[in-house]
Amino acid sequence: QEYDTKALRKLIGVVPQKALLFSGTIAENLRWADADADEVQMQKALDIAQAAEFVGKLQYGMNTHLVQGIYDASTGICVREEQIKINDSLKMKDENFHAIMSGMVECATTGTAAGVFGTSYKISAGAKTGTASVPKGTANGIFVAFAPADDPQIAVCVVVEHGAHGNYVGSVARDIFDAYFAGIEVDNELTAEGVLLPLPEPIEEEEDSENEQD
Repeated sequence: QEYDTKALRKLIGVVPQKALLFSGTIAENLRWADADADEVQMQKALDIAQAAEFVGKLQYGMNTHLVQGIYDASTGICVREEQIKINDSLKMKDENFHAIMSGMVECATTGTAAGVFGTSYKISAGAKTGTASVPKGTANGIFVAFAPADDPQIAVCVVVEHGAHGNYVGSVARDIFDAYFAGIEVDNELTAEGVLLPLPEPIEEEEDSENEQD
């Protein structure tokens, strides 16, 4: 009996012992079985593979690229470069967006980030401090900020391992804003790894008038 090659191949599946992924996005990999698969079908496939939670936590979800480029192992020449797709917008209700933005502005002016910006900073900014616990040692410090608050041009995320608290590392974001908006440069000399930072010089207290008379 003769079979159509295309119809026969549709009835055959190959399951390798080692999981393999091809260059491109996760969605493109999922569409190898069905080029016309929609998002619902691909999500179902992820659920079956128990990968839905992992993919859902990725910044670009199923649009995440698995590799940026393919290079020849012997020459190091890039054979194929992927065109990275960046999601420039998030699906969010306007009321939720404005609530988040106003909350971050309040955090920068009167909240936990007030020590970094406060009301005296010349540029309106929004910020959020964070503290990430770690198994050993002091917590990591996280600080996220954007400016200007009404029309953001720059966003910065500072993560310092064992930084203790986001507020402690916020000055890094402020220095970046100063350089970006006003061209103010800071000392770029870094202390070598394993070298203790010098202690600040003690402040000499002025003797009061009574001691001077003595």
